[in-house]
Amino acid sequence: MGTFLVFLLKSTCCLAAFYLFYRLLLSRDTFHRFNRMALLSVIVFSVAIPFIRLVTDEPVAVQRTMLDIERLLLMAAAPVEETTAPASDMTLWLTALFAIYVAVACFLRGGFSIPSGRLCV
Repeated sequence: MGTFLVFLLKSTCCLAAFYLFYRLLLSRDTFHRFNRMALLSVIVFSVAIPFIRLVTDEPVAVQRTMLDIERLLLMAAAPVEETTAPASDMTLWLTALFAIYVAVACFLRGGFSIPSGRLCV
């Protein structure tokens, strides 16, 4: 679930950046076929870019402060009975965030699927 949330955040950031690029540079052009292809490629790239991982083979020098932070994290990860409760709270928060995301997406999808923007009563 956490990996999917990270993917959604990366994809949303890419989509926002590409759309801003489109609005600033391409929205006033009258080449409708080019604009259509640009918008479709923006969607494809915003989904594909989060899957790209950059890996370097160069060794990174670990600083002294990083070692101290690692030692503190290892001490904090020591098995204590009280530390198991926040893990379930984190899962609850992720589930709640995902539920809100799905609810907003369904609401917006419903608003866009109504013909001519009027509610049918």
